[in-house]
Amino acid sequence: MEDWLLNWTGFILLNTHAEIDGKTEKDDGPKWIKKMYKQWSDNSDQGRKRKEELKENSNSIIYKLDPEELAILKEWQSHIKAIYGQYGNYKFTFESAGGMGTIVKVYSDLARTELDLTDVDKW
Repeated sequence: MEDWLLNWTGFILLNTHAEIDGKTEKDDGPKWIKKMYKQWSDNSDQGRKRKEELKENSNSIIYKLDPEELAILKEWQSHIKAIYGQYGNYKFTFESAGGMGTIVKVYSDLARTELDLTDVDKW
């Protein structure tokens, strides 16, 4: 697709908030808007730049459980499933420990109990 067309499409979608039947590319709008937006964001310099800006500003924090923490969590979840017949929902909490490490806790809504995965020996 021509760069000028991709850039024009991107300009329309991002700056004029194009709508069709009251829907924009951010809604569940017409498929062609999403297709054009994807074409623009994947294939034009401005689209790739916009993608990077959105990625940088996503405010995401990623925490990965180490293999030991994951093994403990899966065993705990298996006990919950054995008792209640399902896993249920979980809330994960990551707390700063004054710069020394991270306190990791998991709360089960179903069992109404909390698992502390914090391993202070790794701090």
